[in-house]
Amino acid sequence: MLLFRKTASLGAAVMLPVMANIVMINVFFRIAWGALGTSTFIFVAMLALLWRDRSLIVSVFWTNQDSEPVSVRRTHLKIAAFIVLMVIAQMGLALWLAAVQKSA
Repeated sequence: MLLFRKTASLGAAVMLPVMANIVMINVFFRIAWGALGTSTFIFVAMLALLWRDRSLIVSVFWTNQDSEPVSVRRTHLKIAAFIVLMVIAQMGLALWLAAVQKSA
């Protein structure tokens, strides 16, 4: 994706979090300086590719968005609440199963 101009921004956007993770691993685990330098260079190159299209990226994500209708917002809040409740229930079930298994 980075080889073609039409897909370079998308490729940089996909690779940026990956490279950020690699840079942090190199820093926190004190990997060799060459690996840190290379990963930092690639990370900065991804930022430079995205910087070129910064006005388009800002307009897509922040400027030109219409607000949600109230009915859709309520539906999204209900779905989010359901997901949170399901996660809490699964965590409770896992803790209960761990306690039962530990006592047995």
